[in-house]
Amino acid sequence: MIPIVYCGNKKVFEGIVLSSISIARRTKEPIEIHLFSMNYCIDGKNGEMIELSQVESLRELLKLINKDNEVIFHDLTNEFIKAFVGGKNLDTKYTPYAFLRLFMDDTSILPYDKAIYLDVDTMCLNDISNLFDINIDNYEIAAGLDYMGKFWVNKNYCNSGVILMNLKNIRSTKLLKKCRKLIFNHWYIMPDQTALYLLTQKVLYLDRCYNEQRKPKKDTVIKHFNKGIKWLPFFHIYNIKQWEREKVHHKLKIHEFDEDYEFFDKYFKKEVLYETKKAN
Repeated sequence: MIPIVYCGNKKVFEGIVLSSISIARRTKEPIEIHLFSMNYCIDGKNGEMIELSQVESLRELLKLINKDNEVIFHDLTNEFIKAFVGGKNLDTKYTPYAFLRLFMDDTSILPYDKAIYLDVDTMCLNDISNLFDINIDNYEIAAGLDYMGKFWVNKNYCNSGVILMNLKNIRSTKLLKKCRKLIFNHWYIMPDQTALYLLTQKVLYLDRCYNEQRKPKKDTVIKHFNKGIKWLPFFHIYNIKQWEREKVHHKLKIHEFDEDYEFFDKYFKKEVLYETKKAN
């Protein structure tokens, strides 16, 4: 069983579903999806928690692929309020829902020695056990270099959208506890990613295939639909997510996930997603 953590609200639930489908369809071993969510709203921005009906729909969907797959929901509203409300990073351009991954060290929430964290804008192209089975006994985390940050920030600057967590070591070093304290007290443009970069002492740098931030290749395990730069015909920054299918097809020229889209269309309970969008 491979534990995988996503953090988010109702607004990004379609991304979680598509990402989960892509993993389940390509992974032989059962997966256990952990959904970290909360009710939190700031300056009128949507902060509605993922609903239990959505959790059940995702569970039913993944069990069609493997009956041993599981989905577990965690309401971390109280934990978030205690750790971050009153702190320095509640109103940045990045979602505070990402902060929820900093609770992965709590054994009452995630009682494992090792787990994968994924951003909701990731998709899987090969068996994710290729990532999970990497030996990180001597490390706190394993992560890939940030495509742009390695040039503009530091050659060892990691992207935090795909992280293999050695939770046993992290609990010993108190890495995530230190991260929570740091971003409460100090403002950063990219709060939790910066905290992980500054405080992690033992990092295994993953090959690019585990967090491909550009066009997928034959050996790609995880494709990350994060921000990118186009230089021609004019300079601009793009931010296309996997649920924006037309843009994925016509602007990014990516078709590797068409069967995942077909599975979603055939089996996912559309009314659950429709009600979510209408509520937003």
